[in-house]
Amino acid sequence: MSWFSPRPPEPVDPGRLDAVLAQNIEAQRRAAAAADEVVQAADENREHVEAAVGAFKERTAERLALQEARRAARERAAQERGIVSAVDDLLMLPSFGGSGERKS
Repeated sequence: MSWFSPRPPEPVDPGRLDAVLAQNIEAQRRAAAAADEVVQAADENREHVEAAVGAFKERTAERLALQEARRAARERAAQERGIVSAVDDLLMLPSFGGSGERKS
């Protein structure tokens, strides 16, 4: 008996304590399972994001290659126009049988 408590404490029911501990253990198992599901979802999400980023990089590389091919084609066309213009200028010279006058 305590000075603050007029009667002695009642003994704890071990069955009730076991039930509380069992509930606690089950709650911890559910929390662990939920955490595992979150980790798995994060891994799947990461894989999905990585796949999307990979596809984006691939499409970007394809677009850049296409742009480079178009630029090279424009440069070749400009060079060819320059060559044609130079040949036309040469053919206009009197030494090549031309009139010597430039076309405008």
